[in-house]
Amino acid sequence: VFKLNEVVSVSQYKKNAAKETVSTSVISREQIQNTNSNDIGEVVNKTPGVLVQDGQISIRGGSSYSYGVGSRTVLLVDGLPLTSPDLGQTQNSFVPLENAKQVEIIKGASSVIYGSSALNGVVNVITEWPTQSEPKTEIETNTGVSDHPNDLRQKWWDAAPPFLGSVNINHQRRIKDVQLIVGGNISYNSSYLQGDNFWRLRGFFKTRYISPKIPGLNFGFNGSVQVERADQFFLSKDLDSLALVPAAASNSQYQLMTFDPHLVYSNIRGHNYKLQIRYMNIFRNGNGVDINAVSHSLIVNNQYQYRFKKDLLIITAGIPFSMGYSQSNLYVNSGKHFNFNWAVYTQAEFNYKILSLQAGVRYEIAGLDKDIITSRPVFRAGINIAATKST
Repeated sequence: VFKLNEVVSVSQYKKNAAKETVSTSVISREQIQNTNSNDIGEVVNKTPGVLVQDGQISIRGGSSYSYGVGSRTVLLVDGLPLTSPDLGQTQNSFVPLENAKQVEIIKGASSVIYGSSALNGVVNVITEWPTQSEPKTEIETNTGVSDHPNDLRQKWWDAAPPFLGSVNINHQRRIKDVQLIVGGNISYNSSYLQGDNFWRLRGFFKTRYISPKIPGLNFGFNGSVQVERADQFFLSKDLDSLALVPAAASNSQYQLMTFDPHLVYSNIRGHNYKLQIRYMNIFRNGNGVDINAVSHSLIVNNQYQYRFKKDLLIITAGIPFSMGYSQSNLYVNSGKHFNFNWAVYTQAEFNYKILSLQAGVRYEIAGLDKDIITSRPVFRAGINIAATKST
């Protein structure tokens, strides 16, 4: 169970955010619910120093996204990236906010755990597991209505005004040694901009089996599916009476899915091992003359951690690997591309009374089709001193 301002994204174990060596913000489940947010962009956009532009998350004024290069702010759900392998875009609408326990935001590039995609920072969404034996079901709904414009000539609708709304469903239960969560989201937005509508249907499940024979061992399988359509309002017909009527528009239809096997083992001697695997598929409907675009990605996250004498010394090491295959008419020649990223990292942390020290190193190899790129190792170090109880 997380306590107030307790985070895991930086040190890879539960730790007070005030004792971290990097600036970290925490958004609680209650804050998410009270803001009626429908995607992660709306959640983090209310955090100081965080801005969302064109669906991409920017932290402290950083250049968060470059077309063809990808996002420099990594979006994670329980430590696994939620980024398309073709354009490197964060899939904000695919985050299961209906099951989010808290959102952790690392402000800055001080990370060897998450690599080159985290140059601008990290947004990690921590989801819930059942904490009680009795089943629990939550249903949340919100709705909104657009008022008429000040210039009534710009009002293009005749009957019902534009409106938006969503429904979240989250069911949790524990059956002996099995934890199960199922849920989903339905969202619709009829915009005051004509033809700038949006709808989404998402479902997910999480399972975890806690071994009664091997203490500290648990494993399971998670999955999610989403279908959405988003219309884009590019240019209005004029800046007068037709300001809310499009002169140019388009629409995008997507189907997304993920399948995530996972395994965790820990013992009383301080040894901890975590294996996470994610397969993600993103399919874009080409709408007739436009060719469909499809991308597949496979992510394997291996991590070992040793915690010595009540967290006096913590050593974390990992060998993450990811690969992607994409096909689209945007690509020249074959229209197909293959990419991969392999890395190795280690991070050490020393905690003694008021002092906390962290240092780490990471090395990456990336490849695109026949080109392989190696880079110089990346180093980080930080210090945190609790001078008094309140500083």
